[in-house]
Amino acid sequence: MNYIDFSNKLKQLQISKEEFAKMVDMNYHSVANWKSKGVPYWVEVLLYHYEKSKNLDIILNIIKQYNDGVVPL
Repeated sequence: MNYIDFSNKLKQLQISKEEFAKMVDMNYHSVANWKSKGVPYWVEVLLYHYEKSKNLDIILNIIKQYNDGVVPL
């Protein structure tokens, strides 16, 4: 994952670089330095699982919404 892909993925996930830095307990400037040093390999994996988790939360909330409204027969 290059820095442009990283930035685009954060936008897609609606996470700022500042928020990402806090999530991974890093200094914002360290994350910003990835533009010249390259994005670490683990970032792509973390964002992949973050996205899956976020999507699962959406699905579970939809199921819960309909499950709460179901009247037993």
